[in-house]
Amino acid sequence: MAGQLLVTGTIGFDTITNRRGKAERVVGGSGSYSSIAASYFCGVKLIGIIGEDFRPHLKNFKKNKIDLRGVETAQGKSFFWAANYDKDFKNAFTQRTDLNVFGGYKPKIIKEYQNCKNIFLDNIEPSMQLSLISQLKNPNLIVCDTMNLWINNYFNLVKKVIKKADILLVNEAEARSITGQYNLITAGKKLLKMGAGHIIIKLGPNGSMLVSPLGICQMPPVLVENIYDTTGAGDAFGGALAGYLANQKNWRTLKNLKTAMAYGTVMASFNIESFSVSRINSLTKRQLAARLAQYRKSVCF
Repeated sequence: MAGQLLVTGTIGFDTITNRRGKAERVVGGSGSYSSIAASYFCGVKLIGIIGEDFRPHLKNFKKNKIDLRGVETAQGKSFFWAANYDKDFKNAFTQRTDLNVFGGYKPKIIKEYQNCKNIFLDNIEPSMQLSLISQLKNPNLIVCDTMNLWINNYFNLVKKVIKKADILLVNEAEARSITGQYNLITAGKKLLKMGAGHIIIKLGPNGSMLVSPLGICQMPPVLVENIYDTTGAGDAFGGALAGYLANQKNWRTLKNLKTAMAYGTVMASFNIESFSVSRINSLTKRQLAARLAQYRKSVCF
């Protein structure tokens, strides 16, 4: 895999309760899901911070040959999030968030990573995203995610991130919150006017939508019968999408954007088949290719 991708996000533990049961202090964090998902398509260099309690779990990343030189270890506990889900797995209700060593963290691109031209900035604070963008030298691909917490509290910084993003990932609520437009096509077009190169709106169980100067389309979901946990599905989608594009000589084509969305959709479908990163961490490329072929067949008529 010739392409290389910088990935940053939270790395830590989750406690998840849903109708399937309870998973306590399992590997979680946006950076965990997105880096593992991206590693099936390109070389991944992870940027983040962990506490000493997380070091035994780095094997999950080493298994997928993720470069961990950019992950700092600090004294103290790692990022922690606990949530309960409703019966259809769609809505998470946060019970607790402990930033721990992530609080006050200032991410940096280490010397060994500075020649990398592609980055996926998962939904960390926008000031961190802007700081990392400023450290890039002649970037080829900047993919940014965000969340309502940042939109509500740091809207001016979020607008600056949007202007820097080659691809902006948002969900339905975020697209509407930023733009004030309910119709998602209209919202996507307004986000383009705000400076982003291409907009991908994550629709949860309804797939995803592309609003781009190259075209507008919607990708349906992969139908999954046995859902265990939807935590990290959006991060897995974004990681796979960014990883695929980072490995293309010219990612700026409608075909490549749609293919990346398809791979993201397939990766998310695997992700929801287990708690934590267990399913996506045990994939084979043959399984990935088989499900993509099945997905491709299901959308043809």
